Amino acid sequence: MKIACWAAFAISLWLVLVLSTLPASWAVYIAQNTLPNWQVSDINGNFWQGNARNNQLFIDNKPFPLGELKWQLNPISFLWLTPCVKFTTHLRNQILSANACLSLIDGELHLYNGRLSINVAALDPWLAVRLEGSADMAMKSMVFKAGNFSDVEGIIKWRKAQFHNSRTWIDLGDLEVSLSNNGVGEMQGKLTNIEPGPLTTDLTIEIPKASGLSISGEVALNSKEQSTSNEALQHMLQIIGKPNKQGGYVIAWNNR
Repeated sequence: MKIACWAAFAISLWLVLVLSTLPASWAVYIAQNTLPNWQVSDINGNFWQGNARNNQLFIDNKPFPLGELKWQLNPISFLWLTPCVKFTTHLRNQILSANACLSLIDGELHLYNGRLSINVAALDPWLAVRLEGSADMAMKSMVFKAGNFSDVEGIIKWRKAQFHNSRTWIDLGDLEVSLSNNGVGEMQGKLTNIEPGPLTTDLTIEIPKASGLSISGEVALNSKEQSTSNEALQHMLQIIGKPNKQGGYVIAWNNR
């Protein structure tokens, strides 16, 4: 037993010493095999710990800038064939950080303790509508394999949420989405209000493995918005929902 422990220690020490002599570009090269749409430049450091001045993801052939990247690999994790890395990216007020572990056996990428702060306007190139506000995501866990997400657990808070209806900005208040699995391996979100605002929201968002999404539930104007006759907000709800007996609107939208 002692011999096995010493052997494991010797292998770990040898691995650390050998890989510490490799440039950081080797670590980036290996990571890009897992994320082929990820682009990195101006790389410094070594295999275990490094940084890059610029990095970005290409989503639907459109670049999503992430800014400066810093990472630190865990040497011991290589012994279990599941290399783990702690990374952060920073671009002005946009911050992304997480712990990631890649299983070399089944190819699953596990993300833990992920944090993302972003202005939602940065998502405009991928959306059919214009949005405003700041979003903060706390992702407790997520598994990525073969192009699909599963085992998701997290919360997204969208503060000072606004939607542009092609004529004016509509205030939606502060919203929260609780992410989880729907029981069949697909992502599900519960959209509610963080605190009282223009709307009372109770919506379920289903994101299937294939593509598209569906939104269902109820939304209602609060008494203040009704009394001030917020025509833009009422008009929007009349378009996307059907009135119910309680004075709210039933939402049932599906683009799967």
